[in-house]
Amino acid sequence: MRLPAGASWEWDELCIRAPWSIFNTDAGRVDLLVRLPGVDSFQGLYDRSVEIHIAGAGVRVASLEDLISMKQTSQRTKDQLHLLELEAIKRVIREEEPT
Repeated sequence: MRLPAGASWEWDELCIRAPWSIFNTDAGRVDLLVRLPGVDSFQGLYDRSVEIHIAGAGVRVASLEDLISMKQTSQRTKDQLHLLELEAIKRVIREEEPT
């Protein structure tokens, strides 16, 4: 949904509904997860996260292991398909690591 010209937006806790909220932005779709299945805590997730750079800005993303754990715990079909892709990425990374 787009707001009409001149309309205001108030960002508050009502914008976010468990277990997730979906926002369509000019940059694309954003899924905001309220609960993280398969993760011990937000702090643990943050501590294990990896920083990547997008358009010159540092962005923290979940580690591959945490992504796999979240997808394994999820009940959504699309997450089970993503799990296959993440496991394949993990195998490629493992093969490329020096022995």
